[in-house]
Amino acid sequence: VKFREAGYDRFPVVRVRDDATGDVLATWSGFRPEALASWTAINQLG
Repeated sequence: VKFREAGYDRFPVVRVRDDATGDVLATWSGFRPEALASWTAINQLG
């Protein structure tokens, strides 16, 4: 129930968080390898 109430329609639910602050930088649901690759590239720049 909480899953659908939060607006998600499929698994997995992914939350990208800032290591220092814990702030949520991005959230999505469903298998999205392009989104994971994008955040991996951003993380490697820092």
